[in-house]
Amino acid sequence: HEDVAASARELCSIAVALAKLRFVDKGVFHSIGGSVAGQLEALPPVDVASLANAFARAACADHEVLQDVSQYFRVKAEASPGGLPPASVALALNALAMTSVGDTAMWRCMLANAVVPRLPDYSVTHSALILDAIARCPGGAPGADAVLAAWADHWVASGTLERAASAGDLAHVASAYAQLRAVNHAGFNLAIAEASMPRLTAFGGGDLAMLCGALTHLPSPGRAACLAAIASRALADVLPDCSLGHLKTVVSCFGSLRIVVPKPVLAKLAANVIVQAKHAAVEQAATSRKRPPALGGVTLSGLFDGCARLLAPAQGPAVLAALQPLALDLARRRQLSLAAVCSVVAANARFQVRDVGLFEKLAESVAFPASCGGQLSGPRAERLLVSLGMLDL
Repeated sequence: HEDVAASARELCSIAVALAKLRFVDKGVFHSIGGSVAGQLEALPPVDVASLANAFARAACADHEVLQDVSQYFRVKAEASPGGLPPASVALALNALAMTSVGDTAMWRCMLANAVVPRLPDYSVTHSALILDAIARCPGGAPGADAVLAAWADHWVASGTLERAASAGDLAHVASAYAQLRAVNHAGFNLAIAEASMPRLTAFGGGDLAMLCGALTHLPSPGRAACLAAIASRALADVLPDCSLGHLKTVVSCFGSLRIVVPKPVLAKLAANVIVQAKHAAVEQAATSRKRPPALGGVTLSGLFDGCARLLAPAQGPAVLAALQPLALDLARRRQLSLAAVCSVVAANARFQVRDVGLFEKLAESVAFPASCGGQLSGPRAERLLVSLGMLDL
């Protein structure tokens, strides 16, 4: 790019185009970043935000140009509260959060000076990007609670969620509020459930699972009706698009809230868990012990617990048979927590599956408490003993 004397703005456009094409050569991006660094001040916010987004999509989180982006937006926000375009703010904050760039002072300044003064001007999509960014911040962002409360009040008063939010927007907004434990905004919780109802067929598998996971933590008078509608009208169509992690979220939600799932849909759900579990077992078996497993203990524990609550007795044994190899693989790696072991045994007890060989291997895996989740607590010990008693073991 030096031979053609590209301008900083042109280099930003090149970075954006490369990221869209999924060309992620870090050498090229580092070269672009080195040329652009120090010239950001002359660029408009939309170009700087787009540059940050390109670097985030290319997984170039270590380049100093992102620190320059953080400083650029902080200075602009301090100099002109409310003066930054909402779209640029949303894109920049999301990119900085994805790359773990930005300190407490930057977040405090951006929320107070760039977001709050123009809160109603942010579309639901842009708001969702910022909420996703806040949820990514370790320990949260300073001032986030006030922003979440203000947005919730605004959306309830204006009816924006029902009128203008897409299915994806609703899933991401609801998920962010759940992750950030902002679960006591009663009107907002109800608005999420009511706005989702007319859009159920527009949700993809991942977004529908995300919505279910969020609704688990967002109580409202409309939650049960919304989840019942998801079960009867939308779930069956998106099951083929769901990963095992998505299915864990769905079964955990419906199981914990005791939502009745129509029998044909429940059968499809069980069948998809089996298919995805077998696929994950093959993938996990091929994974080196030195690399992280394809499926973690928390997800596996949630699957066993959710299936135990949700599935019919006739469906349970086949699902457990598909999930057991994943549990055994984690046990061999010494990565199965005591909580997960309790979940596995409890699910086997629920469906009366007496797999003594499995239990012996699980017992061997928890002989090392420092590496597998700690000591056996009173409630866990009680749960394990009750489950073993149900199996006459």
